[in-house]
Amino acid sequence: MNIYSALIIVLLMNVQAYAFEHVMYIVRHAEPDKDYYGLSDAGKNDALNIAKLFNGIEISHIYSSPLERTRQTAEIILKEIGFNGQIEIVKELNHDLDDNAVWSKYLNSMSFVDNGNNAIFVTHSPVLAAFKDFLKDDKITISHGCVIKVVNDGNKIKLIQIK
Repeated sequence: MNIYSALIIVLLMNVQAYAFEHVMYIVRHAEPDKDYYGLSDAGKNDALNIAKLFNGIEISHIYSSPLERTRQTAEIILKEIGFNGQIEIVKELNHDLDDNAVWSKYLNSMSFVDNGNNAIFVTHSPVLAAFKDFLKDDKITISHGCVIKVVNDGNKIKLIQIK
């Protein structure tokens, strides 16, 4: 089992366990700066626009990969939506983690989303691509700043592209 399969299984188990009670949003980081690991000016503006998508939605958790561009995206979302908690850094959301044993152990012992809550995961394109491939969803377009809503309609898990 590779790292993306492990993430998919754990995240989808959380969605299955609490069908109709919460939603997970997976965000690909905004546009990075070509000269360093953070966001470009356009990426910072895009992160502000992403945050607006969450107006009126109660968010209980924000998770981010440890890389600068994902943390900056998450920090802008946190500030703009008035989130009172802290961003939880999850190294397993990093696109280049290659230790499957650590990945599986960490994710299996962690409940990302509590019953009745909504969470935002800020990550990288390989994680989004893994969801898309696992669910055989060719309608999802992965680009910087895309937002995917993960829902369970009672019959199957769906990915809905918000942005």
